[in-house]
Amino acid sequence: MLKHDISFGPAPASSSVSFSCAIPSVPVSLIKPLNPRTSIESNHRDYIQRLLTMRPTELSKHAVELEKRSMQLTRAANREIDRKEALNINLAQPALERQQGSRFAK
Repeated sequence: MLKHDISFGPAPASSSVSFSCAIPSVPVSLIKPLNPRTSIESNHRDYIQRLLTMRPTELSKHAVELEKRSMQLTRAANREIDRKEALNINLAQPALERQQGSRFAK
């Protein structure tokens, strides 16, 4: 069975690009694309091509993994909201008003 590794994370720090013409190796993460939009669009095209070549069972497994990741991110976002509420942070209220309000609350 073919296994497809699909990820959007940054390139591993250990990966590097080597050139044969006496140019030092440069980590992939330090190479800046000429046009970031083109790079993103290229990644999306590559991802779509990989999806199109997957078998239905592989697509199903990939969909399950995406759903699991979605649930993890939702839980993490909810934890951040709970943390913000526990700290009583109101992002819409300017910092000076928060300080003055806390003086009067004492």
